[in-house]
Amino acid sequence: MLSISIPDPVGNLYLVTDSHLDYDSAPYSEFIDFLDSLNDAHTLICLGDLFKLWLADPRYWTNLHKEVLKAFRRLRDRANNVILVAGNREFLLPRNQDQLRESELPFSQVVLGKFYLTWGSKRFGFEHGDKVNIDDKNYLRWYAISHSRAFETFFRGLPSSLANKFAEHLEIKMAQSNQKFKIQLPKEHLEKFAETSMEAVDEFFLGHFHERFSYYKKNTSKKLHIIPDWLNTREYWRIDPQGKRTELQFS
Repeated sequence: MLSISIPDPVGNLYLVTDSHLDYDSAPYSEFIDFLDSLNDAHTLICLGDLFKLWLADPRYWTNLHKEVLKAFRRLRDRANNVILVAGNREFLLPRNQDQLRESELPFSQVVLGKFYLTWGSKRFGFEHGDKVNIDDKNYLRWYAISHSRAFETFFRGLPSSLANKFAEHLEIKMAQSNQKFKIQLPKEHLEKFAETSMEAVDEFFLGHFHERFSYYKKNTSKKLHIIPDWLNTREYWRIDPQGKRTELQFS
């Protein structure tokens, strides 16, 4: 479980999630413009589902992936941290910091699970959110299989053309699966998650659900937020060095 402390940030913290980048509904060129506009960024955290579906091994990168990752590298060259919290549409990501250093990825950190950040006087928690709904047993089983070492070994053994075709089929299946769990926000599970995840933080941030939601823990100032998806809203959040949050829309 990764934890970073930035006691005196110079610049802003930016949060964005669920961009599902492609050529049509979420054109990657627009997201590149967004990344290039962040001239006052100290840290950017992307809360997963960056692309419509992404095999993070460079053998499988298309031009879309390459251009977006170049923009992330430009941002990393001028910012302190560029962090990817893995979502359910990222596969074959590095499992530790040594693997990340040996990869061609432009991120300072790749997080598989929860991530904690001390930002000035505030402490924040982050996770993609796809495993919050514990009633979605089919998805949880699929996640365990698709992110296993055996599955990764199988994928890495495929020729790039075959792997990308398999990924396209996988994306269609994911879009069609478990519709009943995608219709309604699982507020009961979100509240339970908040109660167990906010003990050591001031605010916790999730993506995944594509819907704005906030939960305030009783008798405290602690909050859990779902950040709306970039895919449909082009929204991103900025947190200044004092911890003040501003919700913005890119245009």
